[in-house]
Amino acid sequence: MEDALSGIERIDFSRLNTLAAVHPVVAKRHYHRTGALRWFDVAIVPLVEVPEAVSDRAHNQDAMGAFLLALPADGESTQQIGEACRNAVESAADCDVIVGVPRDHRDILTLARELLALEQVNRETPELQGDPVARREVDARIATLLGRLEGELERAFDGAVWHRKGHDPEPLAHAALNTLASDLADARFRDGPILHNELLNRTKPSSNAVAARNALLRRMVVHQAQERLGIEGFPAEGGLFGSLLEATGLHRRTPAGWRFATPTPGDENPCHLAPAWKAATAFLQTNSHRPVPVAELYDIWRRQPLGIKDGLMPVLAVAFMLSRHSDLAVYRQGIFQSSLSDLDMDYLTRDPADIQLRWMELSDASRRLLSDMADVVRELDPQNALPNLEPIDVARGLVAIYDHLPPWVTHTQRLSVDAKRVRALFKQANDPNKLIFDDIPRLLGGVAGCGAGANGAAGDEEEPRGSRRSNDKAGRKDERVTMELPLWSAAETGPAGQASEPGRARSVANQMREGLLELKHAYPAMLHRLRETLLEELQVPNASPPLLAELRERAENIRQLGGDHRLEAFVLRCARFRGADEDMESLASMAANKPAPNWVDVDVDRAAVELAALSRQFVRAEAFAHVKGRPDKRHAVAVVVGMEGRGTPLHDDFDIAERDRKHVDALIRQVDKTLDRSGEKRRNIILAALAGLSARYLRKPAGAARKGEEPKECSAP
Repeated sequence: MEDALSGIERIDFSRLNTLAAVHPVVAKRHYHRTGALRWFDVAIVPLVEVPEAVSDRAHNQDAMGAFLLALPADGESTQQIGEACRNAVESAADCDVIVGVPRDHRDILTLARELLALEQVNRETPELQGDPVARREVDARIATLLGRLEGELERAFDGAVWHRKGHDPEPLAHAALNTLASDLADARFRDGPILHNELLNRTKPSSNAVAARNALLRRMVVHQAQERLGIEGFPAEGGLFGSLLEATGLHRRTPAGWRFATPTPGDENPCHLAPAWKAATAFLQTNSHRPVPVAELYDIWRRQPLGIKDGLMPVLAVAFMLSRHSDLAVYRQGIFQSSLSDLDMDYLTRDPADIQLRWMELSDASRRLLSDMADVVRELDPQNALPNLEPIDVARGLVAIYDHLPPWVTHTQRLSVDAKRVRALFKQANDPNKLIFDDIPRLLGGVAGCGAGANGAAGDEEEPRGSRRSNDKAGRKDERVTMELPLWSAAETGPAGQASEPGRARSVANQMREGLLELKHAYPAMLHRLRETLLEELQVPNASPPLLAELRERAENIRQLGGDHRLEAFVLRCARFRGADEDMESLASMAANKPAPNWVDVDVDRAAVELAALSRQFVRAEAFAHVKGRPDKRHAVAVVVGMEGRGTPLHDDFDIAERDRKHVDALIRQVDKTLDRSGEKRRNIILAALAGLSARYLRKPAGAARKGEEPKECSAP
């Protein structure tokens, strides 16, 4: 011990703090009132190192400050001690640091030197490894010194004089430090919310709490219109909902049903969430020229005077987005999203910077165009009534119509030029305001929109259609959002030869309507063409329910007939075919050997040819159903006629469907009666006449009607 003590010139206070295990000071009253656990670190430092300790505490994001017990170890005077403490507390800007000086600290330094020396002996003396009695003696002496040191520290805290910013030095008992901590927490985080939830109201929630929070986030975006978000019973996410969304009034019943609502200030907002909403709204409005990552909102909420804990951030952020959905445009990795989805929640919890928000505002001069675009949305999507005429809602409606198109429509070339231009708009759209007030009028109406330079002043150069503007362009003029249409005259009637402003808005809306209508009907029209090809090759006159029912019977009759697996797959689908687009899509996917979402134009052509080929095999197989003892639904007929000195006889092969047998039998009876009335009995004369009549029809193309008659569609038997 004497050797160890002689080697200690200065006390290692960092090691001393570790051995003494000084506990932090918790703001208990603040915690019970707000639900947010905040504390102050406690440390023992020499007086000369107080400025450095204050600087270190300023970078500690977990604790809100520190209580530093400063020990004058170099014989400083009372005046020097007071001046050093005063300068230290005044230099702490971003946190609260309170410096205390004990009245008597000599015993603390003596015990600290002895404890450090004994701990060094215990660590560096090899003889102790083989002497258990000596080890027990050393451990007992360490425990005794720790007890004495903790007692001295307790007395030092009780009798210390504490210096804090803006106040005169005053002695405070150790128990009063908790009260002081709560007072400081209340003052620094005066606008913090009151949320009593120990699972999430912390900086780092547990893995189980994170899993429950993620489940709640998915329900918030998928089941927001349901009571309790559709939560049944009392799972973990149900408890989070009750304390964070139900008790706070963020999710409540409104005249329009269950919705997320904006908190109001005053007594109607007992959880004090209105300041957080106000701060987020003000920040988004200030930065309305750009999409703001949600991570920046987190930074606003994390700082004073709010001090919201990280565990609560995702829930409050999603509640904010849903309560202000009419004013916000949501982006995922820079791409505009028509609505929040559970996939967005995965991105948000993984990295909040992947989700961006942009504040939207609308001026009166743009409402004509917005109203016409809203009519387009209501017409093409009857389920979207658009009760609130807001640009974000109209943009969401337009993008939602495009998003619901089948994948084939997004890259087929079998569209009109106007439809392709409309499609190119939505492929490149990443900003709803720019889409409605700039891109659509410029591309469809031939007028400049509301971007920079639209007044005819020097602005961005016009880019080729279909190109995406760069965000790094000099001046970033394209990012500024102005809700005016400067090239559209404010008067009802423009100059001679030009349409009025309402006329131009209506013209642009009509072009958008026609383009979206073509895009919306392109896929059903393509399936209709394939259906017509299929039914024609299967010799089904039309898609009426009775004829389709007969087709299903025909397919059931030849199932598992020839052993051809591809034909069998075709027959199986025909046995379930009811004429719907889904049935036709299934048949075409099988014919093209590719699922419908991956189709390109070549696949559609391949499907049409393959459907025709399989239909021919289907019809041919019907003529051989009797091979397996099944009734023939079709009958093959061959006619060969050689007469009038022709070198080559006329011939034809054809089949007759089961439904046409009664028409054939009726015609036979009529011909037989005609022959009876003619009185001709000679067999060769009758056969020659029938051969001549057959030759006349063999010369006509298949499907042609009698001379002078229009072709008639065969009705169902």
